[in-house]
Amino acid sequence: MLMLVLALQAAAPAPGEELTIVAKVEIDVAGRITNCAIEKSEAPQNVNEATCRTLATKGRFKPKLEDGKPVASTREVRIRWRKDAAPAKAS
Repeated sequence: MLMLVLALQAAAPAPGEELTIVAKVEIDVAGRITNCAIEKSEAPQNVNEATCRTLATKGRFKPKLEDGKPVASTREVRIRWRKDAAPAKAS
């Protein structure tokens, strides 16, 4: 997760703006991501790479079922990174 945080800090949108990334992920029968490819992105390459690395290491899904048995599948994942406006400081 640290890699993603660092990449986002380097490419952080202005407060209130968003970066949207669409990734295609391959999911094994245990629900783990085995492959990630960026399909569409408004983010810099380092953020895209950090997003796929984080999805691959932290992402978990319920596997697709066919005839009640888990099977490998592919899904589209949409991620929106938003930098919220900083809270007003008390005076």
